[in-house]
Amino acid sequence: MVKVAVSAHMDVGAEPGKVIAGLNSTLCRQAQGQYATAVYVFLDRARRMGCYSAAGHPPLLLWRRAMRTLLELSESGLLLGVRPCEEYAQTEFTLEAGDRLLLYTDGLVEAVNARGEAFGEAQFGKFIATHQDLPAEQFAERLLDKVLGWPENGSARAQADDITVVVIDIGNMLEHTH
Repeated sequence: MVKVAVSAHMDVGAEPGKVIAGLNSTLCRQAQGQYATAVYVFLDRARRMGCYSAAGHPPLLLWRRAMRTLLELSESGLLLGVRPCEEYAQTEFTLEAGDRLLLYTDGLVEAVNARGEAFGEAQFGKFIATHQDLPAEQFAERLLDKVLGWPENGSARAQADDITVVVIDIGNMLEHTH
């Protein structure tokens, strides 16, 4: 249902706040009592800008390779499905060659090991810095291996929450701009 609702709002695709608001309105009408988090990102190669809107979703992470700095893009609104006429802010950010944008679900940072320690944002940040030279696909694979191995540390517990990771390397995107 979420995929169909997003595609129904593609006429405002360059305005993430409107896409998220439309998605929220659709879910409130069609799936009452169901809630979801979401993030929608629009990347504009010509302007070297990104714009996003989020509804109860973990922050986007922007690794500035040139400065070896991790920025947390944490502007977020209410979960989807709560109030039908909710407005959602959208936030712009600049894109630089070498940047890496990471979108993920909370299952990634909330994975818990046998000692009750969450993988957490600190571990995630260290992983990003240490593995910055890996291509996006290998980076994502190695990250998932690390997180899925985290709960095992001497425990029979399985991963409790879903994990989704999207890795976007900006360098390749900007090189093709005329």
